[in-house]
Amino acid sequence: MSKVVVTPPKIDTDLFRPGPKYENLIVSVGRLSPEKNHSTLILAAAELPWALLLIVGDGPLRPQLTRLAGAVGRRVDVAGTMANSEVAKVLGQATYFVLPSLYDQSPKVVWEAMASECACIVSAQVGVVEDGVTGWLCEPSVCGISTAIERAKKDPRRQAICQAARMCVFQATKGDLSASIL
Repeated sequence: MSKVVVTPPKIDTDLFRPGPKYENLIVSVGRLSPEKNHSTLILAAAELPWALLLIVGDGPLRPQLTRLAGAVGRRVDVAGTMANSEVAKVLGQATYFVLPSLYDQSPKVVWEAMASECACIVSAQVGVVEDGVTGWLCEPSVCGISTAIERAKKDPRRQAICQAARMCVFQATKGDLSASIL
């Protein structure tokens, strides 16, 4: 079997860096389209009474997602698009980042969230993070996402995992890292 080599994107680690964290803040950034699976994330966050969810992005599902966010309560906000510098600020403040996509190809925003030392919960269909090492993988279902977020919240190694993720981005930015997948 041959190997596929994934070359990580270059990330501005001066812009995407950790800041003071809001403990209950979950952020997701992406195009608001069906494959990104944001409606499932909204429903998963609604199951977590402590969670505050901010979705950044725009796309054809924005009106539908805004209605769903309103239906589950004020703990969910669909914010629309933001300048890259604002996304960096939000990621720097978020404790959790979730990418619930049904499919995606090494999205840059995961690397930006890793650089910001977010606890990255990423759909197993997408990968990028190594489960329990640089983030947490999840199934892209309501139960799968909410369980993974709770797992990250309760993980006594969370801070170390987030720091390992940032170091992974540093190594990738220096060209010292490429992920090999069998």
